Amino acid sequence: MDNLYISVHIPKTAGESLKKFFIENVKQDQLIFDYGKHNHTSNIISNNTHDLSKLKEIIISKYNKHKFLVVHGHFNFNKYFTIFPNAKYITFFRNPLDLIPSLYFFLLRNQDKKNKLFQQISEGQMNIKQFASLKNLSNFQTRFINHRKPQAFDFIGITDQFSDSVTKLGELMELNIKSSKEIQVNKNTHKGAGYILSSNAIKIIKSNFNNDFNFYNEAKSLLINNTNKPI
Repeated sequence: MDNLYISVHIPKTAGESLKKFFIENVKQDQLIFDYGKHNHTSNIISNNTHDLSKLKEIIISKYNKHKFLVVHGHFNFNKYFTIFPNAKYITFFRNPLDLIPSLYFFLLRNQDKKNKLFQQISEGQMNIKQFASLKNLSNFQTRFINHRKPQAFDFIGITDQFSDSVTKLGELMELNIKSSKEIQVNKNTHKGAGYILSSNAIKIIKSNFNNDFNFYNEAKSLLINNTNKPI
């Protein structure tokens, strides 16, 4: 299955913009979205997202028909790696100094009372420094990918270099790119856009997200030096 691509969308890393890129540049019947029980999930797997044997059957069937398939969504690395260890894995990573304020204000704006992080913010009336200190938030990105190293991925894009990243990804996937310059990372228009972190907040984030920083810096170096694995 040389052309099966598994794209892990870590929250707040431009995964929605990457989704738009795939929609613009990959045929609809060669795309599967897995966002759990949310309405973004493709109908063919919406009722089977936790049934790995059924997922494997569905994906193999679609792949055999089209010989090219992209699975994109919110799921940890191991979900599909357990059934497709030889697929090609993609993700995007973001500087924690950008991600944490973005996530904080996103949670405040959406006010999803079912979200555990929002519950912690609202109940404790937390500021960003307190939010960044939460133990269950530490190394948010590397935990989402099950602590895998950059070498586990065939391509890692960088959120703050999104246009360049998707251009290189399209070349590696041999896509006839229709849009990369047009699709940009969503601009922050909500309260907190351009938020300036205090020196104490920066210190806390650097301490609490050390693994994320290490991964981000290595992935950024791979992208700049064009040393992502050849897909």
